[in-house]
Amino acid sequence: MEKQRRAYLFHFSRKDGRSFFLDPFQDSNEVISVIENCELIGLYGNEPKVEAVTWFRNDLYRKVEAAVKVWVAERRFIPRFLICSGLFLLVYLFMSLIVRDPLPMLDELLIALGVSITFYIFLSRRDLSSAWSSKKRAELRGKVDSIYFQEDQFVKEVEKNLQRLETGSPQQVLESIILSTDSFYSHLNAEAASQLARYIEQKLGSRELKRQEKRIRALVKARRGNDQKEIETLSRQFSAKKIDLSLFAVYHGIKSSSKNG
Repeated sequence: MEKQRRAYLFHFSRKDGRSFFLDPFQDSNEVISVIENCELIGLYGNEPKVEAVTWFRNDLYRKVEAAVKVWVAERRFIPRFLICSGLFLLVYLFMSLIVRDPLPMLDELLIALGVSITFYIFLSRRDLSSAWSSKKRAELRGKVDSIYFQEDQFVKEVEKNLQRLETGSPQQVLESIILSTDSFYSHLNAEAASQLARYIEQKLGSRELKRQEKRIRALVKARRGNDQKEIETLSRQFSAKKIDLSLFAVYHGIKSSSKNG
């Protein structure tokens, strides 16, 4: 039997005590696939508050509900479309042949279109409350309920670094990125580190992240950690793009350690 793929969910405590989650459900199109095909493993550094985990679970319920709606719509689209197309044609022909009015075609088209759209909405709502969609929803929610968070040394070390970075100024964080050899301890859990880097990339925006990463790598290669003009320019860009610089530093550290590892 093929071993089930693992998908990690991360909880971090920020410096101000706020809970921060990163998970594979940022892409709504992947929600059902990940829940059905992966073993879901929750990891934390410092134990999260019960309210934070409850909020996270409720947020996953909302994502499941949205994903089921999309799944139902895609699965039943062709049958609903054919039924409503046939209904449109029947109503149009009935109105054209039986009902006489001074504006031929226009009234018939509007009435037939209105009837078919109304029936399409009725079918959509019926499908959402059907037994098979309810079963799918219950199965997914059951998997969400089975998620268990456990302490992990890799997450603990990342969390510690994240909080340390949050105490520094943007310039200090950038200098630490350029000059530091900190690996963020990805060797403790390489699989989780790889997934965490991908989640951060999705969270911060992959295109902008890679653009800034390229500039950082150029400075790292040149060891120009004291280039204040370049650092100030980068700091302004991060601020303008509203990119979480501390989280970016974690991402850079994990990526660098994976390349060196």
